[in-house]
Amino acid sequence: MNDLQRAYERFKNVSDKYTRYFDYYDGDQPLMYSTKRLQEAFEQTYVRFRENWCTVVIDATMDRMELFGWSCADETINSMLSDLWTTSGLALESNEIHESALICGESFLVGWQDEGQPLEFYYNDPRMCAVFYDDDHPRQKTFAAKWWDSDEGCRIVLYYPDRLEKYIARGRKMAEIDDAHGGYGAFFQEEVATNPYGMIPVFHFRNALRTIKSELKNVIELQDAVNKLLC
Repeated sequence: MNDLQRAYERFKNVSDKYTRYFDYYDGDQPLMYSTKRLQEAFEQTYVRFRENWCTVVIDATMDRMELFGWSCADETINSMLSDLWTTSGLALESNEIHESALICGESFLVGWQDEGQPLEFYYNDPRMCAVFYDDDHPRQKTFAAKWWDSDEGCRIVLYYPDRLEKYIARGRKMAEIDDAHGGYGAFFQEEVATNPYGMIPVFHFRNALRTIKSELKNVIELQDAVNKLLC
């Protein structure tokens, strides 16, 4: 399996799962039934009630997370880090990064600097970004990937320490690409660009190393029960 295929498979595997977690956090929760007879009875009810405790679980943790700053012996370094935190956009992206890491179990930050422009960092949705690691050295990144829809079609970029490989499925959207319609074979290489940093500029935030685990994993069934009892 090549890296493009690995990235494509990863995106397809997590998309529905992470969307479900985001929906539960936002309060868009389906009413679950334990038996078919209950489903038939409740289908005649047009008013739904929800008491969203998923938001409380995530927000309560977020409220306890606060960055106080840096503590270096050299005050000049402290000042430089504080300035970088503000000018690079990290201060704006921090909340989204940690919120998504709690909701899905992981989130991503991509940094880049165009010629003549300041260094910038951007939060990336965990459904659209991934990092892959060396099996023998599990903390060492081998490559990262990102996919998104553009006006020309769906794009995938693979990030390596020395290069960026750019692919496109022209005239296609992410939702239109699946195994029945070409899968990763729908993508064609458009460009290979040099990575001037000598490192993969994609930063991976995880709340656990053993497995990617949402803070909502053990909450969703309780949330379903609360909504059902309320209805």
